[in-house]
Amino acid sequence: MSNRGFQKVSPQVTSQKRHRRHQCALCAQQLGSNTIFPPYTVVSNQTKYDLRFFDAYPVIRMPYERRDEGYIGLGAYFDGDNSEGVRLRQTQPVVMRFSPGGSKTMELYIGCQQDGQPLEALPQPKDSRLSLEVAGGEVAAVLKFEGNATREATLQAVAQLKNIIASDGLKLAEEEAAGAFRLAQYGPLNSLSTRVNEVLLRVLV
Repeated sequence: MSNRGFQKVSPQVTSQKRHRRHQCALCAQQLGSNTIFPPYTVVSNQTKYDLRFFDAYPVIRMPYERRDEGYIGLGAYFDGDNSEGVRLRQTQPVVMRFSPGGSKTMELYIGCQQDGQPLEALPQPKDSRLSLEVAGGEVAAVLKFEGNATREATLQAVAQLKNIIASDGLKLAEEEAAGAFRLAQYGPLNSLSTRVNEVLLRVLV
């Protein structure tokens, strides 16, 4: 596939008509209209992957060893275990970051209060393992896959995405070139329905 379509991609061109706002309509149907998603714009929609520009947005993040640790810790913060005792609106996806050194973190986008009211300030976490961070402000290549996001399935998807974007002439950001990647999971944790997963790799534009 030629890389000609990517030569002029930059965050500044998000106002052009060929860009469109994407809020994961399929996932919204599965999770309900109350679920909200991080803000991003589809820069380029390819056959097997998307290029997305993510606006900067706040997240609550924590390191973890087992996924259930992260789910419980982040879930408690959203359920009111924070400095303001405020319950927050459910957000998707759950994003896991894997570093080249082997460390892992899990995060959720912070949008608004459960009743839809805006937050005057982000509530501080009570759990010392959690921290407020800023995500986004970047362009990432994103590949979807369904089913259980096992280590093998996830690494296979990462390898596939790397091969595709390399053939398109795109270059990975430094950390991703060293082995970092992200896994995003959509859908309720206790559902038997097919899960939608995404792997994300930052790219240079």
